[in-house]
Amino acid sequence: RWLLFKLMFGAGAIKLRHNASGCWKCWKKDGEGRFRSCLATFFETQPLPSPLSPWFHSLPRIVHVSGTWLNHLVELVVPFFLLLPFHHPRATPGAGIVQLGFQGMLALGGNFSFLTLLTGLLSLWCFHDGAAPLLDPAPLAWASASFPRTLRDGLALAIASLLAWVNLDAARNIFFPPDGAQAMNMKYNTFHLGNSYGAFGSVAEVREEILLHGAVSLESSEGERSWKQYRFAAKPNSEHSRLRFVMPYHHRLDWCLWVATQLPPEYSSRWILAFLRRLQDNDAEVSKLLSSPDGNPFFNGPPPNYFRVERRRFRFTRGLEEASPVPQPEHSQAVQAQFLDSPTKSNYAVTGGWASRRGVGGGNEGGGGTGGVGPGPQPARTSPTPASRWACGQVWACEVDPSTGLPQTKPFFPGLGLIS
Repeated sequence: RWLLFKLMFGAGAIKLRHNASGCWKCWKKDGEGRFRSCLATFFETQPLPSPLSPWFHSLPRIVHVSGTWLNHLVELVVPFFLLLPFHHPRATPGAGIVQLGFQGMLALGGNFSFLTLLTGLLSLWCFHDGAAPLLDPAPLAWASASFPRTLRDGLALAIASLLAWVNLDAARNIFFPPDGAQAMNMKYNTFHLGNSYGAFGSVAEVREEILLHGAVSLESSEGERSWKQYRFAAKPNSEHSRLRFVMPYHHRLDWCLWVATQLPPEYSSRWILAFLRRLQDNDAEVSKLLSSPDGNPFFNGPPPNYFRVERRRFRFTRGLEEASPVPQPEHSQAVQAQFLDSPTKSNYAVTGGWASRRGVGGGNEGGGGTGGVGPGPQPARTSPTPASRWACGQVWACEVDPSTGLPQTKPFFPGLGLIS
């Protein structure tokens, strides 16, 4: 029950710190005079939305504001009923029921893999043995009676003292964080005992997805079609992507790519470069992390020599007023692109950094370096077509450039071109 308290109260406290998103302060109003609510954007911008997320997202604002208040109640008030010195016959099981219901709502509104299942499992400790008629408590009662009471009390006191000692730093971080900035998901010792937790202190207002393309050669008569997109198992790959439940499986690669959009590129550049290097080798184990069976378009052929990593903004189609037909497949890539030359093992180990070079549609920007490529052909441009701001699929809508009618993207690594 102490672990459940740390999970829930830590998640609630981090939402009220000075460095948290202001939308969690639902008692304040925004610039338009409306009460704030992070739930107005949470269901759309969470790591892996579920099939029900668009419905939750389209609910009236009063429901989102009320849901934010309910979230604070469940995470900041109810956890204290878990710590009653005695197993209260009503309060403690009631707190367990609330936590189970809350985890069930989270499981419906998003894909949090085994996290909701494990948290719900901790809630079972709130119930007396008699509440589980299918479980026979007789063996446990026999084991408890076989030990002298003095030994049992001494062992319980020793365990409680050990837990209190290893949780000092975690409790200090939750209740009295330095400078008021609570650390999220921190460990304080080698054995990972007494960790502190927190979740979604910051909620993004817009959703950006990382799109990854590869090409064997830039000297292709197919132009823009020479780029082939890698497709991931659970995250949106285009406006045509569908939503599904993936719990209890945890698509960690998709989750990490979502985290990469929430942080500056330098925090994720090293592991993304290592990921590209494995894709350049057509690594079978890494390819299994992608969507099956066509996640890696180069797996059964020559590996790519060039990569393009871009960001694109997505929204739910549901409730979107301005929409336009989806562009033709040949228009589905951006005209402005960024190339990442083959991240070979030797180049990656030698440089450990970046060389800024020419991207499509511009001149040379920096030093030459080694292993770079010369100017490649311009991608096939298309004539401007009338379009509104969003191109919609069945579930997702991606942002388009009204002047060209093409999906609007930007480089994931701003200002950087070729790696040498």
